[in-house]
Amino acid sequence: MKGLSGITLLVFTILLLNSISFAEDYSTRIKKVADLYDNMEYEKCLKEIAQLEQYKFNLRKEELLELYKYKAFIYILSDRNALAENVIKEIYEIDPDYMLPPSVSPKLREPFARIKKTIRKEEPPKTKVIEAKPVKPDIDERVTIISGPEKPVRKENFFEKNLIPLSIVAGGIALFVPGLIVRLNAASDAENYRNKLVNAPKDELGNIIGITKAEAQQKQDDIDTNVMIGNTLITVGSLAVVGGIATYFVLDKVKKDSKKEKVSLTINENGFVVVGSYGF
Repeated sequence: MKGLSGITLLVFTILLLNSISFAEDYSTRIKKVADLYDNMEYEKCLKEIAQLEQYKFNLRKEELLELYKYKAFIYILSDRNALAENVIKEIYEIDPDYMLPPSVSPKLREPFARIKKTIRKEEPPKTKVIEAKPVKPDIDERVTIISGPEKPVRKENFFEKNLIPLSIVAGGIALFVPGLIVRLNAASDAENYRNKLVNAPKDELGNIIGITKAEAQQKQDDIDTNVMIGNTLITVGSLAVVGGIATYFVLDKVKKDSKKEKVSLTINENGFVVVGSYGF
């Protein structure tokens, strides 16, 4: 049992250290991007950014915005205006309220302000006109109904949007992996001990010399306990992974249903059909 607890503790420690090292690695590499930019090594800086973009779904929003900021700066300084504009638009898609630090020079600040102003002009009008024909055929007049303001759609980060199901899946994996290791170790211990018993010296009556029945039974109990613990962790971990995936689809359906519009029809005193629509 002491060996089991040591193995389990070691596995969880490795998983924890890996997660911390990944976070530190991203932080260190983003600092490297900033240093390359400050040293005017722009092409090396772009290469480092391109490598980090492969893991953009693992980055926090602030870290991703920091990468795109330096990428846009380099494109602006090297007169690659079309590329700079695309990157700046991505920044405002991630965070419509993004603001540059006050220390940024006017040359770098101007494209951000101009593109942000353009994006605001391209936003849909805040009111939408819905026309409805009168019910009575002898009335040609139309009723104009003004709907409520339409909110601009904000692009969400996949990991940020699905934090709950991803956390459940991660927890399931954190249980499944140690369980699998414990189960495999138990199987290996059983095989090794079986070979030990087969190859152990025996007396004339066939009794094993040097190993008592109590010792053999204790070893078998330890192996059975490890098998039970490993199977339990594997089962619970598997159920958590399946539950996380199911939670993702359930929440996704709820979000889609919540975006559907309700429509109400009423007839006013003049016989007009009044159409009102709203989201919930």
